[in-house]
Amino acid sequence: MPNIWHFLGHGRAWIDKSHICTENVALNTVYIDNLHRCLPVLRLHHILWPLWKAIFESQDVHKPLVKIFRILYLPKVSPEKYSNVPEKKKILKKKSADIDAKHHEELTTFDHIRTLFSYCKHEWKWFTAGFSALLVFVSAQIFEPSVTGYVLSTVIDKKGYHALILAIVFRIAVTFTAVIFDGFVDGCMEYATSLIARKLRLDLFSSLVSKNIAFFDVTNSGEMVSRLTADCQTVSTAISFNLTQFLRAIILIIGTLGFLLFYSWRMTMVTFITFPLMVILTKFYGDFYDRLSESTQNTVAKANQIAAEVLSTMRTVRSFACEKREVNRFSNTLSNVLKFDKKRSLASAGYTWSCDIAENITIAIILFYGGHLVFSDKLSSATLVTYILYLEQLETNLYILGAAMTQVMKCVGASRKIFALMNETSEDSFSEGDEKPVITGKIEINSMDFTYPSRPHKKIVEDMNLTLEAGSTVAFVGSSGGGKSTVIALIERFYKPTSGSILMDGISIDKIDHEYYHEKVALVAQEPVLYNGTIRENILYGCDWATEDDMLRSAQTANAHDFIIQLENGYDTKCGERGAQLSGGQKQRIAIARALVRRPAVLILDEATSALDSHSEDAVQEALKKIAGKLTVIIIAHRLSTIEHADRIYVIDKGRIAQSGTHSEMLEDINGPYYSLVARQSRSIQM
Repeated sequence: MPNIWHFLGHGRAWIDKSHICTENVALNTVYIDNLHRCLPVLRLHHILWPLWKAIFESQDVHKPLVKIFRILYLPKVSPEKYSNVPEKKKILKKKSADIDAKHHEELTTFDHIRTLFSYCKHEWKWFTAGFSALLVFVSAQIFEPSVTGYVLSTVIDKKGYHALILAIVFRIAVTFTAVIFDGFVDGCMEYATSLIARKLRLDLFSSLVSKNIAFFDVTNSGEMVSRLTADCQTVSTAISFNLTQFLRAIILIIGTLGFLLFYSWRMTMVTFITFPLMVILTKFYGDFYDRLSESTQNTVAKANQIAAEVLSTMRTVRSFACEKREVNRFSNTLSNVLKFDKKRSLASAGYTWSCDIAENITIAIILFYGGHLVFSDKLSSATLVTYILYLEQLETNLYILGAAMTQVMKCVGASRKIFALMNETSEDSFSEGDEKPVITGKIEINSMDFTYPSRPHKKIVEDMNLTLEAGSTVAFVGSSGGGKSTVIALIERFYKPTSGSILMDGISIDKIDHEYYHEKVALVAQEPVLYNGTIRENILYGCDWATEDDMLRSAQTANAHDFIIQLENGYDTKCGERGAQLSGGQKQRIAIARALVRRPAVLILDEATSALDSHSEDAVQEALKKIAGKLTVIIIAHRLSTIEHADRIYVIDKGRIAQSGTHSEMLEDINGPYYSLVARQSRSIQM
């Protein structure tokens, strides 16, 4: 027999361990550079070897077939790289950087698959039930062609009606068993899919809400929602459904191959002629589908982002008459999705055509060769029909196996984005502390610098030092962009200082328990956020321990109680999404009540009275005077008249404290920045 490795090995790197005899060659192990490309083929070498052996014994056909085999199966390796290695045993010593990267990419893909399948173990009961039913179903389905062949043999051999009826009843019993247990499989896997989707969404959502605020500064909410909804559903469905299809196909393929060899090993060898081609097609199509699916998911996420953004800001869209513009923007994004879907459709059609052509060519060859065996009395007609049925079953399950692998690649494309969000490096701003000290409200800021993670080259706060005494009322003023809100965000632990520290009653705020800290430090933002629940639920948000009296007292202090009880449902009135059912002033007062119900030691008001009318603002100012001295109040205000009563006012400009003192003290400095702010605002009011 010719030395085929001489033809296959030219320009390639091989490690082969062979036992070469006169009549037979047994290939035990083969390692090929870029092994992942031809791994499916190598796994079949024990089955394919008799066929290849027969082919290579024919001097007329082995050369062109070897050339095709080398092109399809083996990557090119520079001969010079291995020139000093013996021709028959070239050992691959070192991978180049691009090969390493490719292997790393493949490992990453398999790592994704392994992580995805690890979700199945959480629902092992349902999967155990489903797989048990699957084994019964597959066992019954494997025997269907044999039973059908037995029915045909009773007819061909004219065994009589009694034998025919028994054969038909037996086939019905086998088929009925397969149908019943197939239903059990679908039911168990469908429910397992729901459980996996729930687990995956919960893990992703838990990961997202635990990230620091800097992560949300640079991540689109529409993308996150898309990952939570569409991608999680795609992944969970692909895991359970395609795992079932994959196992079903594998078991049926193995069982079918056994029956094919049992009925006619000669025809089985012929069957394997097109078998490697289908494996190669499946591999290439799966890789293409993987890349395409990831691009599709990105584009879908962008479309979801646009939809979420527009629908949440419809008042702005309507006020600028931009409905058509937004529809066109959304349409253009959907068109990009359609382009990827078109590519996937064309690839799917090509894959289907290729598989069908290969299948029909195989069947045609088998029919001819099988007919020859029947004419030669080496095979019965019933056996030929049974063999054809098993061949159809083999081809069908090969197609199912390829489709399952393709869907898994689609699943991997979606999972990459899910796990990218889960594994996004984000230093938790609340995970370190566990102390619960008595907080009186004294705040110390020592040599603090800060730059936003998304803008690391622009320093927002620089060398800031200040002390806020417990029970004092202080105000931060200054021009927009000066750093006032940034200081508040740092006190709130939304971010960590780049350098320096913030102490609460002498303890670094990072060491204090997250929930305890924000129970003692309450924030009322300039733009109040209310959730789509009742007023009661919004005021008591995060305060399960608060009583009805606590809620009423905080609402009265915030001057919200009177308008609430005038509503039809009182405190049980729905606020609507983002508080759409309430006016701006009403939302602001409810937000103040929500902060006060916590009984905080520090109350932060970031332009909290900006949306109130003069009457409501006066009422809130009176309420703040009542609590003055009982807690530390930090006020950010552009209306300087609202902070005249503050114990100390800090003018913040370009991240530094430009001036500090009381209202009257700083007005005496006519060259100071505070005097300029007051004068500018007074001129604006007079105009």
